[in-house]
Amino acid sequence: DFVSNEQIPDLGQGKRSLFDLKCQDQSGTQFLVEMQCRRTPLLMQRIQYYGAHAYTAQIQAGEKTHGDLLPVVVLTIMGESLFPPHVEMISYHKVREEKSQECFLEALSYVFVELPKFHKGPEELTEQLEEWVYFLQQGKHMVDKNDSAWHTPELEKAWKELQRLSHDPQMQHAYEARLKAILTDLRRPVQIIFAGKAHPADEPAKQLLRAVFRTAKDPEFAGRIAFLEDYDMHVARYLLQGVDL
Repeated sequence: DFVSNEQIPDLGQGKRSLFDLKCQDQSGTQFLVEMQCRRTPLLMQRIQYYGAHAYTAQIQAGEKTHGDLLPVVVLTIMGESLFPPHVEMISYHKVREEKSQECFLEALSYVFVELPKFHKGPEELTEQLEEWVYFLQQGKHMVDKNDSAWHTPELEKAWKELQRLSHDPQMQHAYEARLKAILTDLRRPVQIIFAGKAHPADEPAKQLLRAVFRTAKDPEFAGRIAFLEDYDMHVARYLLQGVDL
């Protein structure tokens, strides 16, 4: 089951912690999924915070006791290498007793997938795990939805779930709250300027632009989002002057 990925409490200055995906299996074990194209400052601290907070948040409301706490697994998928070459592509991390190397503290565990360490082609894939890693690594190049690689039962299910979550009101609220916190931060104000056109046949893109337009008109964002209509190359030249892309 996929559940809301909004983490509370507030971290200060209107900031709240949002990871990419939160789900749980049949036993109740929670999985936090964090996807990163590259290593960012304080990445390891942030990942450990996500795990610790998800674990303690299970009894924050006072409805459960320590005996009700269930394990939490933080899965981090990296677009660049994070650990030395001798560490395998998928690595598993837990707290272990230093001398015996035995694990007695099993509530929190961390799994890292370093995609650059995967070197197999489509004809070399022999198990489901390899198929998933290949998809995560090469998915951006698999633009043809008729490609047979898309039509495995697991990917079909994942695609349908993604479509469902993209229209889930609770998820939308979480991301809108995070966006508002960023844009209205008095210490580090941000303004977003949108300009562009959707292809007449691209209905998702048209829906996205409608959503942006509605958000730009929302008084809560106090002019922090601007939408430029009638976008063309003439407007683009003005937008890009002095911009380092």
